[in-house]
Amino acid sequence: MSAVSSEALSGYSRAGRPDSARVAVIPDAWFQLTAVGRDPVSIALELDRGTEGQKHWRRKVAALTAWGLGPYQGALEADNLTVAVVVPTTARRMQLSDWTRWELSAIGQSDFADIFLFTEASPVATDPVELFLGPLWYPAGQNHPVSLLDAPAQTPTSDVSAVHAASVQDEPAERVSPPDVTWALMEDEGEVDPEPE
Repeated sequence: MSAVSSEALSGYSRAGRPDSARVAVIPDAWFQLTAVGRDPVSIALELDRGTEGQKHWRRKVAALTAWGLGPYQGALEADNLTVAVVVPTTARRMQLSDWTRWELSAIGQSDFADIFLFTEASPVATDPVELFLGPLWYPAGQNHPVSLLDAPAQTPTSDVSAVHAASVQDEPAERVSPPDVTWALMEDEGEVDPEPE
């Protein structure tokens, strides 16, 4: 795993409107997940506590959209982006979803609605497989849940047995790190939390 610097994560945008002041864009977290044989999936995570009003949230949506269209791609060498928003309640999910859809329409970026996904599922209490692969996420302005990630292709049972047998024979004496995952957690001051050991 490698941490991403706050400089790489942050970007400045005009919040999608030419008359807007430049604002810093720093998601609460950003990470990439990669499955064997697939392209990495890049996720900017926003943890909502239900304290931001409509004006502030819409400004954030416009800024994240402008960031995703410009500085993000070059700074993080990523060609895709999902903005995953975890909220405390269903009512808040529906509220932020509507505000997001309205702002995207106002700035002429309605096609970006599918990259903003909302859930009230707790990342602490929800099984990780269910959180990432279950239909718990709602695209902006939609009432039908989707999964955050596409489920990996099913591997035939004989292939699974062969892979398991090979991994047992080749297992090193020491524990090895999990596959390379790039992530960063951002504090309010824009500092990167170090990787836990």
